[in-house]
Amino acid sequence: MIYQHKVGTLEGIADAIRKTKIFKTEFTKQQTEEIVRDLVLDNRVVEVKSTGMGEFASIQIGKVCYKCKSKGGTRGETKVGAMASIPCGVCPRISQCTPDGIISPSTCVYFAKWLDF
Repeated sequence: MIYQHKVGTLEGIADAIRKTKIFKTEFTKQQTEEIVRDLVLDNRVVEVKSTGMGEFASIQIGKVCYKCKSKGGTRGETKVGAMASIPCGVCPRISQCTPDGIISPSTCVYFAKWLDF
């Protein structure tokens, strides 16, 4: 379901599972949450909040939803934007980051890990 729509809510995922009729019993909300949480921990799915725009247009702004880390059919290759592929692109402290400040590329552990990768 997430692969087809690129993004989905917990309710949407549960509904899609129910509609497939693959399973003879219906999952509880808690079981669905556990499955999705496992997918997040396995780095197969990312938990995000809807912006209400683009692929999130059908989902209420601020609602927690889930997005695949890789596009279906790409053999697990991650598809991300250029800025999202470096730590600075998603850093909540980017506005406070300066070359000689307390928060800087030279003191950033995430940037160092990214460079080592």
